[in-house]
Amino acid sequence: KILNLYNNKITKIPDTFSKLVNLVELYLNKNRIIDFSIICNLSNIESLVLSTNDIQRIPDDINNMMSLKKLDLEENEIKKIPNSIGSLTKLETLNLSINLIRDISPEVKIYLKSLNDLNLEHNFLDLSLLNELK
Repeated sequence: KILNLYNNKITKIPDTFSKLVNLVELYLNKNRIIDFSIICNLSNIESLVLSTNDIQRIPDDINNMMSLKKLDLEENEIKKIPNSIGSLTKLETLNLSINLIRDISPEVKIYLKSLNDLNLEHNFLDLSLLNELK
């Protein structure tokens, strides 16, 4: 149910990961991953930690991860938060600190306000935008 592959210099998540349907927690932090769309079909994952990688975008099909409670994407190269993240109704914690985010769509702003723990530190967001999220 828990798989920890912290600090392994992984560059690509193997296709076989899509078969790990019983995973509840997945730790792939401190690797060199660029894309994690291959695991977006894992609907039982509650905690996904992909911090300190080379991820450039959050896949639109992240909305398939309906059990997700914690998503940690700190220290990547993400520029945009997709509207599909608003479908993650169980999400409580979202860490997008130390990325390249410059703007957030109105739809995503509304959703982000409902989270218990939201971290957007060290991005390129306008202060007025941050005040809207309070």
